[in-house]
Amino acid sequence: MPEILQNWSSRKLWIIVLGVVVLVAVWRFLSFNVVVQCLPKLPTYSVMPGIGEYPSSDNILLEDAAFSTELKPKLCSEVPVPESYLTLANSPAFIDISQPFTITTGSSVCVRVVVPVAPSNSSVSYSPFPGTPWDSVLLDMVGNSTGVSIPVALQPSNHAQNYIRDKTHIYEADVVLRDADTYIPTGYIEYRNGMWNNEDHIEIPPMAPEQLVVNSLVTVEDNALNDFSLSNYPNLPLCTEPNADGRWVAKDMLPFNTTLAADNYGRVWLPYTCQLQPYTYKEFAQCLQQKHSLIHWFGDSNTRRALKKITTFGQWCSEPNRINSIQCICHDSAENFGVYNSKSSVIPIDINSAMAVSAPALDANLGTVPANNSRIIMFRWGGLTPRNNPPWPNTFAANFTRRMGSPS
Repeated sequence: MPEILQNWSSRKLWIIVLGVVVLVAVWRFLSFNVVVQCLPKLPTYSVMPGIGEYPSSDNILLEDAAFSTELKPKLCSEVPVPESYLTLANSPAFIDISQPFTITTGSSVCVRVVVPVAPSNSSVSYSPFPGTPWDSVLLDMVGNSTGVSIPVALQPSNHAQNYIRDKTHIYEADVVLRDADTYIPTGYIEYRNGMWNNEDHIEIPPMAPEQLVVNSLVTVEDNALNDFSLSNYPNLPLCTEPNADGRWVAKDMLPFNTTLAADNYGRVWLPYTCQLQPYTYKEFAQCLQQKHSLIHWFGDSNTRRALKKITTFGQWCSEPNRINSIQCICHDSAENFGVYNSKSSVIPIDINSAMAVSAPALDANLGTVPANNSRIIMFRWGGLTPRNNPPWPNTFAANFTRRMGSPS
């Protein structure tokens, strides 16, 4: 009888140990899945792959990162690129964010975009300019609740493979996040394999944006020392520099009333350390007259749209039924509008701020601006493709400023 009890006690001990092991395994499995399933389905993309679908060491550690309070943000230079990334092929391009996934305002995260090798359908071998990326990638960090959109300035990572054709290319950036929110990396590849540079080729590839797979989100928590919150924007001084660092924000999500004019996507640009000074079109024309009375303006139809708006004092495309039309947003190249003849290559325009009118400059000496006016000389350029041949040498010949004047 004692021997039977002893055997039973041993078995009972093993059953208890085995049960504990199973419970721990189940708990860790459920904890991991809770972390994974807490990532919301992104509205921008039709798929959201599970963590670990791609061989990312960072993503494998997501479970531990979610429960750790010891992890500190690291720069990209401190986070090695996993060797497995360099040999990927024929798989979707994806975004990889280093740990941690929760930071405080003012901290940075290392964001990488991995573009695996993919076969090209083109019969032409494109090449980027020396020292420039093979792939054209656009990426923003977009706040889920505030609508904040921060452009990510990606650069090739420090690896020789990034400058070789038919290799996996990796781009990275240290992104400082100054507004509290949960950020979703949102972006796409415009062109692979140097196809963005078609200047020397007959074949111009169609643009077919390729979505980037998102594996990780970043939560930014506010702290008491945050001077960059959106609610503090009305208290900032006016900007005195033209290139203030900032972010795009959805206008209807701003925590204060504003008269700022939104872009076609309902967003406004707000610097972190200063306020942009709003100007009416008439005030802008007065500023041109006082500080920049003669301007040489080079560009295609995309830049000409801005010029139409300025020189008509906001009247162009102001009708409610036209604001969102394709002509007002991106396709007005064939539109004849006032002095803007679609076939004219040089369009001089005089702007009178006092009378809020503009008219073609008819005098022979374009370099002499009439009193109380400013003058913009628009030089129409086509895109740099084989379909266009901008006359650069003739335009910038020695007598150019004698004919067109010297901008002030």
